[in-house]
Amino acid sequence: MTSSTRLRTLKFLHEFERSIKDDLIHTDANKLSVNAVYVLNALYQRDGQRPSDLATAIGMTQTSFTPTIDMLERNGLTERRSNETDRRSILIYLLMDGKRLQKVIEAALANAEVRYGGG
Repeated sequence: MTSSTRLRTLKFLHEFERSIKDDLIHTDANKLSVNAVYVLNALYQRDGQRPSDLATAIGMTQTSFTPTIDMLERNGLTERRSNETDRRSILIYLLMDGKRLQKVIEAALANAEVRYGGG
């Protein structure tokens, strides 16, 4: 990838993410990072995922992903639970406050996709 292609891609991603944040500004999801929005959206698709699977789903490394999971848990949106089939691993689940944000988050993501040609 050339540097100009990389710059155009980064600019596109920044605009896409700014669009999401703009749509969330007057909602209860206004303080979430875009990565947190992506994590919640992945959990709306399938609740109870391993952190490594969530990180892969949103394109992050697991080490850089942990602070996002910590923040979601501190804010009462998700929780870590032991995996009943493998007690050594944990799964991330939505809590009621996280589920309550689903409509506004899905709408913001859908709007961004429409604005930027993905939907």
